[in-house]
Amino acid sequence: MNQRYDTPYFNNLKNYARRPIGTFHALPVARGKSVFNSHWIRDFGHFYGANIFMAESSATTGGLDSLLEPTGNIKVAHEKAARAFGCQQLFFGTNGTSTSNKIAAQAIVRPGDIVLVDRNCHKSHHYGLVLCGGQPLYVEAYPLTEYSMYGAVPLRTIKKALLDLKAEGRLDRARMLLLTNCTFDGHVYNVQRFMEEVLAIKPDMVFLWDEAWYAYSRFSPFHRMRSAMGACEALREKYASEAYRAEYNEFKKKHGKIDPKNEKQLLNTHLLPDPDAVKIRVYATTSTHKSLSCFRQGSYIMVNDDCWESTEASFKEAFFAHTSTSPNLQLIASLDVARRQAELEGYELVGRSIELSLILRREVNKHPLISK
Repeated sequence: MNQRYDTPYFNNLKNYARRPIGTFHALPVARGKSVFNSHWIRDFGHFYGANIFMAESSATTGGLDSLLEPTGNIKVAHEKAARAFGCQQLFFGTNGTSTSNKIAAQAIVRPGDIVLVDRNCHKSHHYGLVLCGGQPLYVEAYPLTEYSMYGAVPLRTIKKALLDLKAEGRLDRARMLLLTNCTFDGHVYNVQRFMEEVLAIKPDMVFLWDEAWYAYSRFSPFHRMRSAMGACEALREKYASEAYRAEYNEFKKKHGKIDPKNEKQLLNTHLLPDPDAVKIRVYATTSTHKSLSCFRQGSYIMVNDDCWESTEASFKEAFFAHTSTSPNLQLIASLDVARRQAELEGYELVGRSIELSLILRREVNKHPLISK
């Protein structure tokens, strides 16, 4: 319990704020003197309170660590969050998930690579592909005209796009599949099934799941199995089992090699990847500020990549390119604290939210006027 309660960065920031020190670096607002000693802006200080100014600094001294190259408490905070959210690596993003998306794309996609992307994705993904030189291959979500919204991209659509690339001899250029989970209208993918069938056609495909609205997914048994990191765990365990190997051998005897000439059959078949060839390479970005207790622009970048050793250098360069050398300290602290709350009471809060949503749906459906 103490390990989960501990927030290394927030603790150090509180300690820094209590220290009786003077500031001589370029940040007039630090310690609040330029605010509280002013006749004109002291109301700004009274509105926010003294602590937010006492906890301001442009330095990484006092145990505050560096977000760009963490070696102390930010590194420990990353490790705690990675454990809590079920990934191998986790990074704090301080310029929203818009920037986290660009970091992930620029780390993975090379100029000329083909990226299958939901046409209804967030605008940051389009800009990310422009920056990295990726070639988008747009796949369409299905319309729900009755409700004036769009659903998700059907698995069949994605499989057809990959089989078409294979038939054209361009499958080797397909680098990444980029989908929004959950969508802006609340539709959640069967992530495990989607990744499994895609990996059957392209065993080294990289997945970027934009889970901007889905940071809470780890803390519900129902949502976890339909989240990027939850699916990673399930697939790794599955492919390491003898039962799956036997299942795959039967599949191979029945269907043979995946040949685009058999497109109709393949589109109607649950495809299985070769356990000896498959690489699980999954990235997820979450707008922590949208569904956890975090200040605006707080984001997590989650990594579960079998090829992380060959990707780490390019990821860090992309992270350096998009991250300020003067990140907001309060924002970093809130990312640390958001993990603590999610880990200690996430199941209770998410469960209660689901319960309230079901009550609301029931009341709306039975109301004679609103239900129309």
